[in-house]
Amino acid sequence: MPEQDRQAGQFEHLRPRMRALAYPLLGSHAEAEAAVREVWVRLGRIDPEEVADLAEWLATVTGRVCLGLLGARDARPRRAPEAVAGPARPVPSDGSVGPALLAALEALAPAERVAFVLHEVFRLPVDLVATALDRTTADTRGLAEQARHRVHGPRATGAGGSPAGRRRWTFSVRRPATGTGRH
Repeated sequence: MPEQDRQAGQFEHLRPRMRALAYPLLGSHAEAEAAVREVWVRLGRIDPEEVADLAEWLATVTGRVCLGLLGARDARPRRAPEAVAGPARPVPSDGSVGPALLAALEALAPAERVAFVLHEVFRLPVDLVATALDRTTADTRGLAEQARHRVHGPRATGAGGSPAGRRRWTFSVRRPATGTGRH
């Protein structure tokens, strides 16, 4: 099977996870789907041999696309998320996001929002999140901690620092032995 066909199959397999990542960032199912379509376009522009880990590449690029869309929102009037706000709760294990978390995320700056969702919700490594944000690892760790504090309050940033209920971004994608992993 040609490499591009294999990547297309993996992309389709990972599409629900990319939507699950994009939705809390953007607060809209339609915008999340548009972001995933943009990731597909970007995937078509690269050499498949250059991607060492497709799942990580897709997560990083999804974060970048969403960050760009969030940045574009700053020039537009704010809109409420699709859901009605209530008390903040962790992300359920099925990846769905409740209205309270969407409302809390809406109050974050775009970079904080991406850092929080990628690192705190989907448990991506800080260095991968830093790549998505084009920032240093230390800066990204600070953004994630600041966002966690703003979303969950001061208790969430104490010892252990991670709110209960975070889910791990997991994939069943085979890692190639070689490649640059360029994003």
